[in-house]
Amino acid sequence: MKVGDLVKYRQWRQGDPPLHTVEPAAAGWNRSGVVLWLGQAQFGSPEKEPAVEYLSEEGHYVTAAQKDVFVIRKAD
Repeated sequence: MKVGDLVKYRQWRQGDPPLHTVEPAAAGWNRSGVVLWLGQAQFGSPEKEPAVEYLSEEGHYVTAAQKDVFVIRKAD
């Protein structure tokens, strides 16, 4: 994964917040975007883990754990 790649956030799965409790703009499941940054971030625990920030198709900046996104098209 690198800056410029097109990525997609994984599907909703058991253990995620119930869909009806998440505002539509904050629900990133199955959404895609272009990678802007790769680094480390915290997601619910004190430990940092590999992270990615991408610009979604709706124009939102999204920070996600790298393990939750996958590349659907590599940048040139």
